[in-house]
Amino acid sequence: MLVRGRGISERFLRGVAAGGAALVATGIGRLGEASPFLPEVIALGAFELLPVEVLERIAALGAWATRLLFIGTTVLVLLAGGCYGAVAGRPAPGGALLFAGAHAIGLAAALDLVVLPALGIDPLGAALPHELDLPAPVGLLGGALVYSVVLAGPWVSYVSTRSP
Repeated sequence: MLVRGRGISERFLRGVAAGGAALVATGIGRLGEASPFLPEVIALGAFELLPVEVLERIAALGAWATRLLFIGTTVLVLLAGGCYGAVAGRPAPGGALLFAGAHAIGLAAALDLVVLPALGIDPLGAALPHELDLPAPVGLLGGALVYSVVLAGPWVSYVSTRSP
């Protein structure tokens, strides 16, 4: 049972929980080869950006290299979700649907137009090493929508151990 947080820490936890839900949703989509899995895409992009000397040191780790980078990018995505949740605020009463929709579109656009190109990945997913059933922007929009709905929803509330 989590204790009701105050201010930014509660919003950070809501963001991490929403990020976890989005990772599960996009992970299921990736298993079905329908959409990209964001930590995998970031890990692949990071390998493309690293200098050769660093890649040679990473290669010494063997198969663990990709696993560790994948775990690191998953933690990074969860922390980014928490940070976004901390600054995103909360929806106005009765405005959860608008909040979720606006944030989903904004997050998907940021991923497609800023994050993926910064990693040297085609926003349409043409450079991914596996073929997807859906274009990458659609899959990322699905993950952003799950994130935003969980972030805005009342089901991610924390139970207080003391009376109000």
